[in-house]
Amino acid sequence: MRLRKLSDHQTALRETSRIVSLPHLTILDVKPKHMVAALDLMQHHPRLRPRDALHAAVAMDAGVYSIVSSDPDFDAVPELGRVALEALRP
Repeated sequence: MRLRKLSDHQTALRETSRIVSLPHLTILDVKPKHMVAALDLMQHHPRLRPRDALHAAVAMDAGVYSIVSSDPDFDAVPELGRVALEALRP
């Protein structure tokens, strides 16, 4: 998780706990078909890293075509709109 790289362990734990307790948050399962779709995304978008490709594949399979992220690598996937995390902060 990028948060861990940008902060200390306790901050990462606290922020992750806050994220997973968000109301209306749905955590989706990763299925084998998502691995195949992630590979396809990485072939078409070389800047997309494996974990990002997997997030994109699972989201799009669920009918979600927007992702909240500070990672500009998602901008390489035209099917997936990115909402900058900074834009959501008060």
